Amino acid sequence: MYFRYDINGLRALAVISVVIFHFNDHWLPGGFAGVDIFFVLSGFLMTSIIVKAVDTNSFSFANFYLSRFNRLVPALLFVCVALLVITSFFVLPLEFKDLGKHVLASMLFISNIIYFRESGYFDVDSAQKWLLHTWSLSVEWQFYLIYPILLLLLCKLLSRKYLPITLSILTAGFFIFSVMVTKRSPNEAYFMLQTRAWELMIGGIVFFCNYNLPERTRSFLYYVGLSLVLLSFFIFNKQTPWPGIYAFTPVFGTCLVLIANKQNLLFEKNAAIQALGQWSYSIYLWHWPVVVFMTYWGFKGGYILGIAVSIFLGYLSYKLIESQRHFKVDRISRLVFSKLSFVGLIVLLISFSSFRTQGFLFLHADKIQQLAAAKTDLNPRKKECFHLKSGSCKFGDDEPSFILLGDSHSLSVATALLEGTKKSFTYYGYGSCNTMFGEFTNLESPDCNVFNDRVYREIKSNNLPVIVVNSGAYPVGDAYMRHPDKFDIEPIVKFDKLGDYRTHYINRFSDSMCRLKHDREVYVFTPLPRMQSNVPDHMMKEYHRLGYVNEYTIQKQQYLDTHKIIFEAQEVAKRRCDIKLVDATQALCSEQFCFGSSEKFPLYSDTNHLTEHGAQKLIPIIRETIIL
Repeated sequence: MYFRYDINGLRALAVISVVIFHFNDHWLPGGFAGVDIFFVLSGFLMTSIIVKAVDTNSFSFANFYLSRFNRLVPALLFVCVALLVITSFFVLPLEFKDLGKHVLASMLFISNIIYFRESGYFDVDSAQKWLLHTWSLSVEWQFYLIYPILLLLLCKLLSRKYLPITLSILTAGFFIFSVMVTKRSPNEAYFMLQTRAWELMIGGIVFFCNYNLPERTRSFLYYVGLSLVLLSFFIFNKQTPWPGIYAFTPVFGTCLVLIANKQNLLFEKNAAIQALGQWSYSIYLWHWPVVVFMTYWGFKGGYILGIAVSIFLGYLSYKLIESQRHFKVDRISRLVFSKLSFVGLIVLLISFSSFRTQGFLFLHADKIQQLAAAKTDLNPRKKECFHLKSGSCKFGDDEPSFILLGDSHSLSVATALLEGTKKSFTYYGYGSCNTMFGEFTNLESPDCNVFNDRVYREIKSNNLPVIVVNSGAYPVGDAYMRHPDKFDIEPIVKFDKLGDYRTHYINRFSDSMCRLKHDREVYVFTPLPRMQSNVPDHMMKEYHRLGYVNEYTIQKQQYLDTHKIIFEAQEVAKRRCDIKLVDATQALCSEQFCFGSSEKFPLYSDTNHLTEHGAQKLIPIIRETIIL
C-alpha cells in the first residue's frame, strides 16, 4: 500500500486526543475516543495487508504474525524494562508486585482481561496502574490472532463480491452485541475484544469501499468525517457509556475520512502532524507512565510539561527502538534465539518473581512487611461470599440468628459481628450496592437493583433481625453534591426522577429501611470514616521517607461534613420506623479525630475498608448496641 498521509494524520489526532484526555479530561472530555480511531485504522490496514497477499498467493501466517510482533513488541518491551528498573527505586513492594503482574499481562497481550477482572470495587485506583493503557494493544493482538483466519476462510469460500457483505453482517452483529453489553456490563464492554471487534472490522469494510468518487463528494465526506471525530472529543465524557452506540460517532467519522482518501490537504501534509503520526505508537506507550509518575509524586497541574515529556519520550522511543532494524526479527526461525526474545524472557521471569514474592517484599525492612500485611488483612471468605449475584453465605456453625446486608463495608465487619454477637448469621453482599429498594441507577454495579430486590424477596418471609452496613459518601457523592467544582467522583447512585438529589436519597433510604423493619429489628451502622489516602501505602511511604511512622488521622469534622446526607437519611429512618443506629465513631473516632491507624498499625486496607484487625475495634459497640 502506498503511504497515506490521511492515515498518519488520523494517528496523530488519535494519540494527541488520548494524551490530552489522560492529562486533563476537562480540556478534551471525549479524548478517549482516540483509541477507537486507532482500532478502525488497524482493521483497515490489516484487511488491506491480508487481502492483497491472498490475491497474489503470497499470504503467510508466519510472516503476518512476525510483522505484527516487530511492530508491537520491541517498543512495548522497552517501556516494560524501563518501568521495572525505574520504579524499583521508589515504589512500595505491593505496588511493584502489581507492576510485575501487569508487565506479564501486557507482554502476553492479555492485559485487557486482567484489567477487566480488576475493575471491581476492591481494585487499586487506575492512576496507580503503570500499564493500564496496554489493554488496547491486547485487544489488537487478540484480533490479529483470529481475524486473519476468518478473513482467509471467507476469501476461500466467497467471491470478492460477497466478502464485504458478509463482513458487514458480522460487524453489525458485533455492534449490536457491544451496545447490549455496554448497558449490562460497562467494564466488560470497555475492555474486551468481543465488544470492540466491530470497530476493527468496520475498518476492514472500508477497505472494500469505492474510492473512485468525485472530488466534491470526497471533500464532503472528509469534512463530515473529520467533524464527527472532532465533535466526539467534546460531546462525550467519562460518564458516557462506552463503547456502545455512542462510539459509532468517531468510528463512522474515521471511516468517512478513510473513504475520502484526501492526501493533499494542509492538515495531512503538515510536518508536525506527520511526525506525531509516525511517533504515535511510542507516544501512546509512554504517555500513561508519565501520567502515573506525576500522580504518584503529587505533581498537580503541569499538564503541558507532562504532554511535552510524553511526546519527547515517544520521539526517543521511535528513533532508538521502533525505527531500528536490529530490534526486529526477520525470520520466525530466528525469533526464539533472538536478543529480543532473551530480554523478553528475563523481563517475564522478573515480573513473575515480583508477583509471586509480593514485590520482593522479603528484601524490605520488617516494619514495611508489617505495614504491607494490612493490605491483605481482609475477610478470608471474600472470594466465596462477596459480590454474589445469587445465593448467600452463612457465618457461624449454628442456625442463623440475624441477616447481614450491604456492600463491601458489610463484609469488612462480618467477622467482628460474628465475634461480637456470638451468633451465626446469613450474609448478602454486593460491591458498591447500597441497600435500597425500588428504581434507581447504580453506575458501578448495574445489577444492584436486581440484587436488592432478590434479597428482599428471600428474607421477607422470616422475621430475623437485619443489620445493614453500607459505604458512605462515595456511592452517593455527598461531597460532590455540595461542591461539584472540587470533586471528580460523581454519585454512582442516581435516581430516575429529576429533582433534588438529597430529597430523593433520604426518602428512598428511609422507605427501604422501613420496608425491612416490618416485624423485625433493623440495625444500621453509621458510615465508616473514609481516609484521605490509602492508609498502608501512606504509612509505608512515610517510613521510606522518614524511617518512622506517625498515626494516620483525619479531622472528625471532615468526616461528618462529607457524610452529612447519610446521617440525615439514617436519622429520618430512625424517626420514621425506629431502626437502631450502630455508631461506628464511638470506636474509630475521638472528639477531634478519626483514626486510620492504631498503635502505628493500619486499621484500613485502603482508604475506606477496615482490615480484620481494624474491625475488632467495633466489637465493644456491637456488644453494647446490638441486642439479639
